[in-house]
Amino acid sequence: FIKDLVDAAGLDATFGVVQTAYANGASTDFIRKNLGVETITAKTGVKHLHPEAEKFDVGIYFEANGHGTVLFSERLQHRLGSAPE
Repeated sequence: FIKDLVDAAGLDATFGVVQTAYANGASTDFIRKNLGVETITAKTGVKHLHPEAEKFDVGIYFEANGHGTVLFSERLQHRLGSAPE
């Protein structure tokens, strides 16, 4: 959903999903093949997931307990704020 909105606005942005080794392989394949979003694997724990997600304009990570976070880079936030409506 977010990728579609950013693409529709014509903004150049990087997207990434950070998963742990516990992630379901089918979800990784779906994210890559159907959504066209890069996936990377990090060690378990927010202290490992969060820094990897920060490498993208839109970085998403999920923890094994079901919690997740979406990060937006300052660069993208600035560009979204100045995008025509």
